[in-house]
Amino acid sequence: MSLKELFPAYPLTLRTPRNSKIRFGSRDLYVDLPWQAYYFLQVAMSKSQESDLTTKEVREEWQKFLQDNKESLTYHGKAIISVSLRYTSFSEKPFLRLDVKWDLFMRYLEEKAILFSSEIDKNGENIMNVYREIWMNFFTMSGETTPFSIEYVHSISASERFKKLLKRTGDDLYLENLLDRFEEIIRWVQERIKNKIPSVQLYTTNLMMSIHNMRALIGIVDIPAAYYILRNLLENFVKVFVYVDIGRNIDPDVVLISMFFYEYEMNNVRELRLYSFKKFRDRLVKIFTKIKETISPENPPSLNEFINKLKEKHLPILRINEKVLTDFSESYSLNIGLGNLYSACSAIIHNQPPLPFFSLLEVKYFKNFLEKYMQVLKEMAEKLVDEKIELKEIPALSLLRDKLFPKECLQVAYLLEIHNGTEVKEEIKEALIVLQDKKAEV
Repeated sequence: MSLKELFPAYPLTLRTPRNSKIRFGSRDLYVDLPWQAYYFLQVAMSKSQESDLTTKEVREEWQKFLQDNKESLTYHGKAIISVSLRYTSFSEKPFLRLDVKWDLFMRYLEEKAILFSSEIDKNGENIMNVYREIWMNFFTMSGETTPFSIEYVHSISASERFKKLLKRTGDDLYLENLLDRFEEIIRWVQERIKNKIPSVQLYTTNLMMSIHNMRALIGIVDIPAAYYILRNLLENFVKVFVYVDIGRNIDPDVVLISMFFYEYEMNNVRELRLYSFKKFRDRLVKIFTKIKETISPENPPSLNEFINKLKEKHLPILRINEKVLTDFSESYSLNIGLGNLYSACSAIIHNQPPLPFFSLLEVKYFKNFLEKYMQVLKEMAEKLVDEKIELKEIPALSLLRDKLFPKECLQVAYLLEIHNGTEVKEEIKEALIVLQDKKAEV
């Protein structure tokens, strides 16, 4: 299937007015395609009701419109869309045709996603700008405010086509590779700590399950729900960091295992929730130290007995918010924007349900966000263990085999990008797309 066939469209179509002298040759309204292109088609159709349009007139008006809207309709000076008036022997009426230069449009969306993702470095809540862009593009294009049909939103065919599109663009593989690196970071922390602190595996198991759940959500393209998993993962990793670090001067294994079960038992006690990293750290050290002083080495308490002692002391439970993460970052000299990542995830959780249509811009934005997040997690892990992480590279694939599958080609492109920049990857992706399109035509 071609990119045109795979690309998602809104559940709306352009309708030619009755008794019109021309007709719409392009009826689909593609998601994320700049609304200005469809505005031009509608204006041209309105003009045709008043006077005859010529091919030359449409071409000249389009070129002028393109110059006036080049920020929205071009990528590095090249038009991503063309509009023309065509004639065919099969139809009595000429038709307005919209052609998308799909390779340029893919680059256009990638760059747009990168620009939007850079905005969260200033303020995490800027993440909503990308959804504002997606929604405004739809409403400005269609003028429709009626609800979508559930049948369309949950259409299996639309879902399958979009998944094929993500495979074609390489975004699905890129996301898989990022999640592989997430797992690698968690396993790396576990392997460095578990011999001295076996109970760390309680936490790393939960972290690995979070990544597993995120794979499932990405698999059904439920991107907003994936942000919930990311926020939860960040909260839990910060707690692991705090418990391991503070526990080094007490008994890290006791701290981790007791806090793991203590939180389950006392999580609903609102009075114990504390949104202050420094106060929590001081209270935890003080309470654990006092309890430790009362314990006889010959007769250590059971886990339940120890947890009861924590209850008696009213040990608070650390709750995470942007302020806590800011204090945490300052305490450990981590200038990595934890607060912005957290507030970005929170903004999506509180404000954005799944979109009623598939958006490649949404996926590409999430991909860039996930990469930023992965780098932050990596730096936290390195700080915790005081060692640099050497992430495994994707196994190299031979380019000399008689046949390489598309997914393998994209893996090679990903490897080349790591060492040579994005240009090499883009060239390989474009070549692969051309080959697949030719094969489809045959």
